Amino acid sequence: MLEKETGSQVKPSRIQCWLELVGNVLLFSLLYTFVAEIVYSKNQGWGALALSAEDNQILIGLLFNQPLLLMVPVLTLSGILILFRQTQWAQRVTAGASGLAFTWLGINLYTLMVTGNHVQTYLQYLGDSDALAMGGGGQLVFTLLLILSVLFILIIGMFRLIKAIIAKCYPHRFPAMGGIFTAALTGLLLYLAVTPINLAESTERPLLVMRLTEALPIPLPFTSLQERLLADPSEVLREINRGLDVLASEYGPKLAMAPSAQPTIELPLNQKKNVILIVLESLRHDSFDTQWMPKVAAWAKTGLQLRHHYASTNTSHLGFFALLYGRSPLAYQATLDAKHPSALAATLRQAGYRSTFLAGTSMNWQRMDEYLSPWNFDEITIDEEGTWFERDQRSLARIQEMSSNENPQLLVVHLNSSHFPYKYPAEFQHFQPAASLSKGSYARAGYGAMQDSGPASEEFRQAWLNRYHNALRFLDDRLAQLLVNLDPEKNIVVLTGDHGESFYDDETWLHSSRQSDIQTMVPMTIKGANIPPGERDGRTSHLDIVPTLLHALGASPQVLTGLQGHDLLKSRMALKQDAEEGFLLVNFSASHLALLFRNQRLHIKVDEDRSSMYSLGFQDTNADFLSLDQKLSEPPHLWVNAIRHQLELVTR
Repeated sequence: MLEKETGSQVKPSRIQCWLELVGNVLLFSLLYTFVAEIVYSKNQGWGALALSAEDNQILIGLLFNQPLLLMVPVLTLSGILILFRQTQWAQRVTAGASGLAFTWLGINLYTLMVTGNHVQTYLQYLGDSDALAMGGGGQLVFTLLLILSVLFILIIGMFRLIKAIIAKCYPHRFPAMGGIFTAALTGLLLYLAVTPINLAESTERPLLVMRLTEALPIPLPFTSLQERLLADPSEVLREINRGLDVLASEYGPKLAMAPSAQPTIELPLNQKKNVILIVLESLRHDSFDTQWMPKVAAWAKTGLQLRHHYASTNTSHLGFFALLYGRSPLAYQATLDAKHPSALAATLRQAGYRSTFLAGTSMNWQRMDEYLSPWNFDEITIDEEGTWFERDQRSLARIQEMSSNENPQLLVVHLNSSHFPYKYPAEFQHFQPAASLSKGSYARAGYGAMQDSGPASEEFRQAWLNRYHNALRFLDDRLAQLLVNLDPEKNIVVLTGDHGESFYDDETWLHSSRQSDIQTMVPMTIKGANIPPGERDGRTSHLDIVPTLLHALGASPQVLTGLQGHDLLKSRMALKQDAEEGFLLVNFSASHLALLFRNQRLHIKVDEDRSSMYSLGFQDTNADFLSLDQKLSEPPHLWVNAIRHQLELVTR
């Protein structure tokens, strides 16, 4: 029977109310899992791994488990309310929590698909528009708020629809089965909340589960899976993880400690050459091409060009850190916690240099403002008036003015016009059709990301590439006005990017989502006194720039061995030995990194407390995971030894 409230209002029975709540949660979880499976299977490369039915069951079960982890506590509270006959309050609590939880999960999936980051990465900067733009999220947040509103309305509408369906069917259609059906539905919910976690703990392919759990927004409540990596059926990865287990015990305590302050290095007393670092935002490795930046390309040919150069990361805060400190992003947090200046800034300050940092946008992003600060610079100028390209023009004019100062200068400038959404004056609309800057650009980027092939997606991609190349053409023109006037006998100029940029080259957009070549490789040209012109084809990274600059300024090559990067002015034979025959470490974050060798990448995770490290498998240059059973040309011990060498550099 239906239980009546005062007046003419009618409350549903407690069984009917519970059916509505559990049914809604299961249905929403099913819909979420369907969408999440598409996003995560692409993100994790499941399609190329020929997974068994059991593997698929576990992975999909863990996706289903995500919303249940949020909703089981809510249902528990609602169940208590129902026991006390507060059915309407139970409905309100579950409906509101469902709307919030599933809306958040939905927009998080969208953000993950478009940018590779979870939505909370951007929400923490809502109060700072420039910082948000620096993180690529200005238009993203507008789009997300729009999506959030639509999703919330749809979820509440579905909740009411299911409520009406159950009210019509129960108790009139199946009164005798109500209790049994309710118990079965409740049992199914609890089974689905617990079983995937138990299966994950006993899976025969723990590596697959680790890859997924690393990317999920809600941590799963089990901790023993990492130990099972040592029993993974992939023999190569099993041996590598055994080696990493040993390295974690040996180097973990060193990585967890605050690193030693980098040494200041003595320079000749008559050193008067300016050091000018010009960093372009989101600079693709092919940007210094005659088609995109013809004036810069002509200038670069007269300097030292590094043809296979890595920014050591795919994010701005770690790219700048590696460039200024010559230190691995593995040491990022610890270095900032210890408030250490960079070896470059400290050495030049000791030699009488005045240091200045110029930018056209806030650097309050992932602690960048802590080291782009008086630790390293005598003057920090953040120009926030007008458009990005107007700010960049003023920054370059300021570099021109300051480079003529009698006292030696360290000048670092960040140019932001090449950051999404790629802004430039109208007269530089060389490449057409170019994408418009109407609201919802990220929404269309998300649509484009879902298009695997076909003329529609290629047209979309080309429109954004055209816009990007127009921004480069503007920067090419303004940079040329500065570069041609800098005397190479009085200035050493470094021209590069903080990280790369993807236009679906690796099936993602922009940057900070994959350890792919397109997101981590940048152009690099160094020109000036004591820098021999030419080209280098070997792999280099931002870590190499500090020791190279200090050598060019007259520092003894012997004292540079204490830095993590390689002095590129050393002989080629010495560089080859230093680089361990071509291995290079590139960071995705302060904890995720990849060891590069030829066309293979070994993805490594270092826990935040630095007490453990393990590999999540091999990837190709697009950062797609390779088959777990793939035969490798190099034995596992070679990879472990290369990692040991890199950790030795990081911790010395």
